[in-house]
Amino acid sequence: MSDQKNKLIAVKKRDDQRAIISSNNLKEFTEKKIKKVYVGALRCIEIRFGDSFDGYEQLRREILRIGNDAIREFAQTLESSFNVEQIPNVLTFKFTKERADEKGQDDFQGSD
Repeated sequence: MSDQKNKLIAVKKRDDQRAIISSNNLKEFTEKKIKKVYVGALRCIEIRFGDSFDGYEQLRREILRIGNDAIREFAQTLESSFNVEQIPNVLTFKFTKERADEKGQDDFQGSD
């Protein structure tokens, strides 16, 4: 148990370039997704009820405030409590060798 506790204490906030870029990418990605939700909600309200009903402006401001608060809270929590490392997109290619003849010579001759 004490080994686990020591390991948890030893974790520090990373501030290397890769961690900073990864954190910024996650913040940007999440901000776009949160905005998509509240912009979509506003669009649905406008389609269903229009934008000229009593209380529309107040409702719109409230939805925008809640969404923007969520973005700020996420960014603050991410910054203060998480180490982030983005996993790069990796393309994997599988090469197969085919026999060129019955002696087992390969079609593909690679160089190192």
